[in-house]
Amino acid sequence: MKNWKTSGGTAITRVLDGRSNVFLVTKEYHHILFDSCSKNYRQKLLENLQKLNVPTLDMLVLSHTHFDHAGNAASIREIYDAKVLVHELEAGYLKNGTNPPISGTFFFTRLLISTLGNTFLSRLNYTPCEADFRVRHSGYIPVPGLDITLLHTPGHSLGMISMIIDDEIALVGDTLFGIFPGSVFPPFAEDISRLILSWNILLHTGCSWFFPAHGRPISRELLERCCRQRTKKLMSSLRVMT
Repeated sequence: MKNWKTSGGTAITRVLDGRSNVFLVTKEYHHILFDSCSKNYRQKLLENLQKLNVPTLDMLVLSHTHFDHAGNAASIREIYDAKVLVHELEAGYLKNGTNPPISGTFFFTRLLISTLGNTFLSRLNYTPCEADFRVRHSGYIPVPGLDITLLHTPGHSLGMISMIIDDEIALVGDTLFGIFPGSVFPPFAEDISRLILSWNILLHTGCSWFFPAHGRPISRELLERCCRQRTKKLMSSLRVMT
């Protein structure tokens, strides 16, 4: 488990890494979990929270409702009496334990989706969970003592949420991808145009670091460079279409 701390005194701990990153945000007696990974990692997640002596959770914030982010939401809600927050566009998926549709952004992932469609996602359904909070717009999170803003950053999925902590560190789910060297572009996205717009929204915060759900932390400099490149590419493709 790796730790970071903002100048405002908020601690961020990467509780799980590997398949999907899960982050615990802590200040004084307040604890917020960001994402919950897939059900295969349930025991490891619970063990690590126990090691951190987390008695209760104020809230579980889901970046979105794919199985590798929402797979343990029901367990966390029950065990820690945590309020579950999700964007209203994906509350129905969470309630049914199903996955939003995805589209590939690279040749291989486009081929994968065109061959299998989204049928393989149906095999990855998870335990249904009722949302306690359904957000529609960006705004402050309803937990006292924490300077946290939620941003609606659609693109990978239509209900993607990013969490801005003390205007220094952003937890961004699959809006960014930290696996490929020199790139932050995810292998799947429902709407690339909206994804690039969400990158610009993130860059309008004061954050210096962006923590994705997959891979390493991403610096502002890398995001700025990739945003310029992808914006230029997107504009060129739009000119060709017209």
